[in-house]
Amino acid sequence: MGGMTAAHALSMNPVVAKKAMTVWQDAYPARPKALHFITMPPVIESVFKMMEGFQKEKMKKRNHVHPKGDMSKMQEDLGLDILPKEYGGTNGTVEELTSFWLDEMEKNRDWLMERNEITRLDRSKENRRKPKTYITDYLVIGGSLTETLVN
Repeated sequence: MGGMTAAHALSMNPVVAKKAMTVWQDAYPARPKALHFITMPPVIESVFKMMEGFQKEKMKKRNHVHPKGDMSKMQEDLGLDILPKEYGGTNGTVEELTSFWLDEMEKNRDWLMERNEITRLDRSKENRRKPKTYITDYLVIGGSLTETLVN
C-alpha cells in the first residue's frame, strides 16, 4: 500500500465506502479467509477504519493490519515457505516470484486465452436468465454479477 496519499483518502466518502463494501461482500465471487494489510500509511489507515465500520462482523475478524516491521501473524497464517524474503519468508524475492509467474503465464498463454474465450461464451447465456435485483440500504444491484461488473 506504499505510495498512497491523502488525496486517495479524501476521495473516499462514507456513501462510496458503503457501496464499495456492499459490492465487495455481497457480489464479489471470492470468500477470503484472511486479509493481511501491510505498509499501510496512517492516512489510509483512517480510511480503512471507516470502511471497516461497514463490514460484516465476520469480515472484520478476518482483517489483519500489520504494524511496520511485524508480519508475524501473516507468517503464521501463510507459512514461511509461501512468503517472499521481503516479508520474512523463504520463497525467493518479490522480483524473482514476479518473474516466475510472468513466465508461467506466457508459457500457458494459449490455455489461458482458451479459458477466457470459454468464459466469454458462457456469459452469452446470461441474457436467458431472469434478472435479480439485490437491494441494500444504500445500493441497488441489478441483474447478475456479470451484468453488475460490466455495467
